[in-house]
Amino acid sequence: ESADAMFEYVMAINQWALKPDIIRHICDESGPTIDWLIDLGVKFPPEYLVCSGVDIVARGHPSEGAGHGIAERLINAAGALEVQTALGTRVERLLVEAGRVVGVHAGGMDLRAPATIVSTGGFGNNPELVKKHFPSAAQHGSWTWAVHDGLPFILGDGLKMGEAIGAGIVGHDGGLPLPSSGFGR
Repeated sequence: ESADAMFEYVMAINQWALKPDIIRHICDESGPTIDWLIDLGVKFPPEYLVCSGVDIVARGHPSEGAGHGIAERLINAAGALEVQTALGTRVERLLVEAGRVVGVHAGGMDLRAPATIVSTGGFGNNPELVKKHFPSAAQHGSWTWAVHDGLPFILGDGLKMGEAIGAGIVGHDGGLPLPSSGFGR
């Protein structure tokens, strides 16, 4: 599928309620991102491609090993670039100096870095945050069947840490709760 066709499809199924510039970027970069992941060693077996039955193209690309397979390859690639990671450690708060995030406090230690990436997985299992940040889904109880179902730790820690330091939160009341993530393999 072309990036243009993907853009039209994603915008249409979301009733054009998404930010077009963000979706355009995702669509333009999705093919090169899959290629990059393949170069890192992630496998996307053709038999895993997901087609809803009404689509003319398979739009879902689950990988071998699901999210774990992708994460493993990304962790290895980061390590090869000498990027330090703190995995399996719950971050307690962001460290801020002179108005800038300089690291995290986790496992009783301050971990400093020139750049800090908060990648917490969302807030789909926190009904209060869903009500606050995605009220149109909350009014229908949509978070109960989101892709976070069965993952009790998806509680919005990143949002909470950002709010605690006065970070601006964007993307209010936007998202696409799906009954299936396509990660079932």
